[in-house]
Amino acid sequence: GLAVALALPQPRPNRTQPPAQQLRGGRVSQRALRQANGEAIHVDTITFAVHDKLGRFLGVASAFRDATQRKQVEEARKAFSAQLEAMVEARTHALQQAYAELQQENLERHRAEAEKEVTIGLLKEALAHVKKLSGLLPICASCKKIRDDDGYWHGV
Repeated sequence: GLAVALALPQPRPNRTQPPAQQLRGGRVSQRALRQANGEAIHVDTITFAVHDKLGRFLGVASAFRDATQRKQVEEARKAFSAQLEAMVEARTHALQQAYAELQQENLERHRAEAEKEVTIGLLKEALAHVKKLSGLLPICASCKKIRDDDGYWHGV
């Protein structure tokens, strides 16, 4: 770890319990401290009560570990995670938009197909009607003129 010279924690409110009861089982905390040179560091601390063999409270012991690098890595990870979330959100939005466009295209394609089927039906009906009419019209085989209902011949 890093030697902490004159590390001053933030002042804390007064406690109502004695230190031995406050530290039952030990206490782990994280603090931001400022070194004597003004540089900020992050420290993990563990504080626990010290008792003699008879169980009498003797005092408090604390251990400190520099956690500055870990904090920097955590902050970088959080920033990267936020960036990835933004990218995922943007991509999700783009995919949803593309999906909506494809659905619209599919709907238009089905409409066009239905119109095509109707048109094909109408054309088949018209073709059948034309075949009927061609069988009813008297046409001259040599001059290709058509005779009307009054018996007159007309050129096509």
